[in-house]
Amino acid sequence: MAIVHEGANSAKYKIEQYVQQYIDEQTELNQKYYQESLDERPREVRRCWITVAVCAVVLLVLILNPGIVNTCKVAVKDGLDRFAEWLVGFDIFFGAEKGGILGFLMDIVRLVVYLVMRTIVGTVIHLLASVAKFLTAVLMYALPVVVAGFCLFNISGGDPMGPMAPPTRADVMDNLPEELEIDRVGMEGEELALWAIKNKLDNSFHIYTNLRVPYDGEKSETDMIVVGLNGVTIIEVKNYKHSITGDLSDKELVQQHTSHGQTHRKTFYNPVKQVGTHVYRTANYLRRVCKGVQVNCCVFFVNPKCSVSLTDRTGIGAKCPVFVGNDPRLIPYILAGSGCHFSDDDYKNVLWELEKLV
Repeated sequence: MAIVHEGANSAKYKIEQYVQQYIDEQTELNQKYYQESLDERPREVRRCWITVAVCAVVLLVLILNPGIVNTCKVAVKDGLDRFAEWLVGFDIFFGAEKGGILGFLMDIVRLVVYLVMRTIVGTVIHLLASVAKFLTAVLMYALPVVVAGFCLFNISGGDPMGPMAPPTRADVMDNLPEELEIDRVGMEGEELALWAIKNKLDNSFHIYTNLRVPYDGEKSETDMIVVGLNGVTIIEVKNYKHSITGDLSDKELVQQHTSHGQTHRKTFYNPVKQVGTHVYRTANYLRRVCKGVQVNCCVFFVNPKCSVSLTDRTGIGAKCPVFVGNDPRLIPYILAGSGCHFSDDDYKNVLWELEKLV
């Protein structure tokens, strides 16, 4: 297994800082609400005792004076009865007076309709009145008991529960802001790439991750630098999904996918050009201690859900190949090296220079 040296990951630092700050803020907020609930507790207890006392007085009055309940029930029944009389006595069935046999027959019909309607409506009203009387009694007796019981339960429940548990790290990581979510996806890709490569190389190889290589007043943030006795290889890792199209010489590549019948398309800086800058700065940085050093490069789209279809009009792919997912050509490319064969001293000097950047 290759020897791994992990450099300072600025994206990881930003994410960890955000996660810890968010958890601390939520913990402080929960503690504040808990303290406020403790401060409010005495007032809540007083209000509960007052409510219990009022309910007890009401219930005692109802028990000692059942006439109050009866009065309410009678009032409800009288109201329903009057409504029934108004309903069945409505003049909708009574038209113009007609004399003779026809008028007599119309009076008989109106009388029959009136009696039928009164019977039906009266029966319904009687049932409603019975239900209303029952509910009136239940509410007048049961409601004070329920309210008083709830208040007593609240009083006897003791102090409020402790402050809520703060969100876990996993919860915060699942809801990162968009800019940090991009960094998190990139970190996951680098971890996958490291796992896929380090187990297939022996311990004569050293892998440096997240190094900031300086040259000429600028710094290159490299994803992975693999150093072996046969040279140096820089690997630019991308954890993109969906379809990637374009040409290796283009400034930007296109990522697109279709969702719910709509095609989503966005562009990103060509990683082949990006890693080319890394090669230039890293090679010049290492030539201070090893003039014959040569640096290879490649781009590794680590996500197996990524489909890459890139043309190569200028032949740049020969110098910077692109590998996708479980491409079996990646490890042989690293093992082939960059064409130089370090002496022991040059090898140690190169490792030492990179070690200083960790």
